[in-house]
Amino acid sequence: MHDVLGWMSSIAFSLSALPQVYLCWKTKKADGVSSGLLALWLTGEVTGLGYAIGMDNPPLPIITNYVLNGIGVGYIAYIKWRDQWKQWNKSSRGTSTEENSIT
Repeated sequence: MHDVLGWMSSIAFSLSALPQVYLCWKTKKADGVSSGLLALWLTGEVTGLGYAIGMDNPPLPIITNYVLNGIGVGYIAYIKWRDQWKQWNKSSRGTSTEENSIT
């Protein structure tokens, strides 16, 4: 029964990110998701996975949860930060739309 609860929990947590992943995939945007949430969520998944892997006998449901959630939050973060990185990269090179427009 203990293992069943572990798997049920792991599956529920892993599936909880799917609606947001699907929305981000469909719209190619993650405007409604805060960067702080993504940074903390991603940090938690990576450090939690590292902790679980370091255990002598890590429970498979926990490893599965961290891996699947890590993939999900990684994709959401990529969508969220992709455009911000492009804008930052463009501004760090000193180009802007005003400078490039012909008047």
